[in-house]
Amino acid sequence: MIEDMFDRLSEPAANRLADGFVRVAAALKANDWRDATPYGLTATQARILTLLRDNPDGLRPVTIAGRIGVKAPTASEATTTLIQKGLALRVAAPDDGRGNLVLATREGLMLADRFGGGPLFLIDALGDMPASDQLSLLRLMLRLVRTLQRAGHVPLSRMCLDCKYFQPNVTAGTDLPHHCHFVGAPLGDRHLRLDCPEQSPAPLPVADEVWAGFLNDRGEVR
Repeated sequence: MIEDMFDRLSEPAANRLADGFVRVAAALKANDWRDATPYGLTATQARILTLLRDNPDGLRPVTIAGRIGVKAPTASEATTTLIQKGLALRVAAPDDGRGNLVLATREGLMLADRFGGGPLFLIDALGDMPASDQLSLLRLMLRLVRTLQRAGHVPLSRMCLDCKYFQPNVTAGTDLPHHCHFVGAPLGDRHLRLDCPEQSPAPLPVADEVWAGFLNDRGEVR
């Protein structure tokens, strides 16, 4: 028994971190169901409704599936249910007469606002952390999500660090070292987003250079 304990203690830190993420993921999944069930929705339907709220111009069905990380038939079934409930609708895509966009209705938007503000229990827990720890965790999260995206394990998100408008460490050493050329304003690490609606993907070699520049300011290794 003691030997088993020491074997577990000698596990790489990555194993312990992975176990922590599994526990957080389980809590998030349970929270999604708690939020959605009182309104007669599944967790998937609620996620789609929140996604539509944040994209008022509408989304193609294939985009919805990719954004929430489910297969196209699952997203289609959930979307159809939302339409039947009067919470969403399909319209012809303005740039493609054969394609459709899905939009939230007024009722759908109102409902999404009730449960679409984010997992409050997790926001509260993170808010209890010192600001410096929050920023460190944000940087690590950006790095983890990027790595998982490149490996195809999570859906692509519209990250600042993969955007053609983002320039890292223009004024390194300041509180606002980065620059967004879309809005023409400086950014700090705290402003970096995992999902920005204005993001325009940079070519892969450019995105890799941007990422290297972002890390190198702190002497990090890619």
